[in-house]
Amino acid sequence: MAAFVVRDRPCERVVQTKAQRRESDALQVCHWTISLLKRWLLGTHAGAVAPKHLQAYLDEYAFRHNRRKTNGVGRIAARVIEQLVAHPPVTMRSLIDDTRRCRWFRSAQPA
Repeated sequence: MAAFVVRDRPCERVVQTKAQRRESDALQVCHWTISLLKRWLLGTHAGAVAPKHLQAYLDEYAFRHNRRKTNGVGRIAARVIEQLVAHPPVTMRSLIDDTRRCRWFRSAQPA
């Protein structure tokens, strides 16, 4: 480590490997998650995300993100199929009518 002065302040230069920098950067995981979210929204939805459906998209992203390393993918798929078979189909109209407005846009837009 080399010491030097920047604008009358003593500083130390620290050389880190990528792995060390990743471990010491507390926000790195946050940056990656936000980057993945943006890429997912642009790639999957082509940027056409209406404020009315934003919370539903974020919920889906959180679901997928939290289960990305799950070993029991087959069990998850089986449970989803069971739920699909056990419930009547949902129409697009009911999805639109039942969607709650995103909490961030509540105060800015009339209900």
